[in-house]
Amino acid sequence: MLRGGLSYGDGTNSDNIAGQWAAVTSPGAANTEFAVAHGLRKVPTGFHVLKKNAACDVYAGTTAWTSTHIYLKATGTTVALTLFITV
Repeated sequence: MLRGGLSYGDGTNSDNIAGQWAAVTSPGAANTEFAVAHGLRKVPTGFHVLKKNAACDVYAGTTAWTSTHIYLKATGTTVALTLFITV
């Protein structure tokens, strides 16, 4: 049983959950794929949207993720997103 102490980090640097923070803005056209660079050096397993400045859904695009980028789509336009990309 976990007793706390788990942390994504401070919004810039990760803590004890494997992953990396990313701050991006969704494209100006809804449901358009966009790339998010990361420095994880392996293919991520997922992502969490931890902050956004407008209502929108963020979901995986059709391009395969790589050891340097994930590809996402968003229903909202020009939304500032804070993501935590997980491995």
